[in-house]
Amino acid sequence: MSADAEWLISMLSTEYDLRPPRSMAAEAKYLSNPNSVLLHDKAGIAIGHAALIRLGSDLELVCVVIAPEKRGTGLSHHLIQEVLAKRSGRGRVLCWTRSRSLASTLLVAGFERRSWPGFTMALRVLADRTLRVLRQLFGLHFGRLWHQTLHLGQYNLYVLE
Repeated sequence: MSADAEWLISMLSTEYDLRPPRSMAAEAKYLSNPNSVLLHDKAGIAIGHAALIRLGSDLELVCVVIAPEKRGTGLSHHLIQEVLAKRSGRGRVLCWTRSRSLASTLLVAGFERRSWPGFTMALRVLADRTLRVLRQLFGLHFGRLWHQTLHLGQYNLYVLE
């Protein structure tokens, strides 16, 4: 499990559109969450990760990442299908991304691009994002915070009912 946590930390460290990495123990615990999917290659090396988190009665698809050497191989479709299988019929699934390849994968999986999540969800997202900003400030992740703020208008919302 520590190799998987190390892999996730390395991916989170380089992908500024994602959340900042945490400690090895925290990432290992995160990966053991039942709503988390970690894909491995035939040699047992981690190559993809995605997770669902609860936002009120809905779910958010977060932390979708594929190892750089495996991108463009269709692996994201398999990853999204696996993580959606954990949904078990609970509410909508929302995903914000500025990645064209992830957007394409989401559309194939049945997501629709939307401009507004609804008033209640917008309030939940605002509260969640405010906490994320504060965590990044207190964690001294200024580069990541600057990157995400700079590209804020490029993130698009995708929803699966």
